[in-house]
Amino acid sequence: GGDPKTDAAVRWYQPTLFYLIAIVLKFLPMTETSIRIPTAIIAVLDAWLIYAIARRLFPSSSYAIFCAAMLTLTPAHVILSRQATDYVCSLPFILGWLWCVLVSLETDSVWPALTAGLLLGFGFYSYLAAWIVTPVYLILTWIAQYRWKRGAFFRISLATSIGFALP
Repeated sequence: GGDPKTDAAVRWYQPTLFYLIAIVLKFLPMTETSIRIPTAIIAVLDAWLIYAIARRLFPSSSYAIFCAAMLTLTPAHVILSRQATDYVCSLPFILGWLWCVLVSLETDSVWPALTAGLLLGFGFYSYLAAWIVTPVYLILTWIAQYRWKRGAFFRISLATSIGFALP
């Protein structure tokens, strides 16, 4: 504890969840359910994204379904996705980034690399821990691009960097 007047002046919350709630409230009245809709949608999106990632990594769709089910049934994911808090807001950005990195490494395409950077850049504003995690993931992306795509490294790493810097 400190003085609530001065403590409140130095707090800053990540804006992603507030914007998502504001969009929902444009169409629905302000109720507890309306406030929780964005995080519930994020939970569904997370399951779909982990399925898409697993489809790229594993030969069978059964593995992808298993991965999506495991995430969906994880107690922390269930509980946090039902609350109107920003703990799960970074997950779709991170999962989308991973899918884009996999696509860019498979195809040498600039667009998935750029999108991977954009997702990390926007994800930076989704949850407080993302301030640390997203730059680390950017560095890991560069390492992966260098190791697997040396011939296209400059082109795709530049695209990823620009994507990260834009937001």
